[in-house]
Amino acid sequence: MVLKISSQSPKERYDHDPAYRRMTDLMESMLVAYQFTPSEMREMAIMACMHFEMRYGMRNYFQSVPYKVNEAFKQLEDFRATSMAEREKLEQERKDIDAKAAAEALGLAESQENLLQDDDGNRPNGDDKTGGS
Repeated sequence: MVLKISSQSPKERYDHDPAYRRMTDLMESMLVAYQFTPSEMREMAIMACMHFEMRYGMRNYFQSVPYKVNEAFKQLEDFRATSMAEREKLEQERKDIDAKAAAEALGLAESQENLLQDDDGNRPNGDDKTGGS
């Protein structure tokens, strides 16, 4: 498969690229024959692209692209992988900080509870720790 990079508009490509024209005409005939809406056709086109990328991967798809562009896509894939790992690491650090803060808050609450009790476990207002009288 050859990837054609074009600066032409879709109308210009339709007028000058036979493969582009055939595919466009095929999609239009399917809209009529199967009574799909344009929105459904767009969804199906996106789904087909997603299936293609999952089966063949982006690197295989861009074999005909100049070397520097291909390298840029490789760097982008590496960046995404690194970014995901970094985000997961940061998320875990945030969770650890939240857990530590919660434990400290719980410890403070317990120490304040202990300060409010006298030596017999009763609160200064007359209530005992268990809530009994």
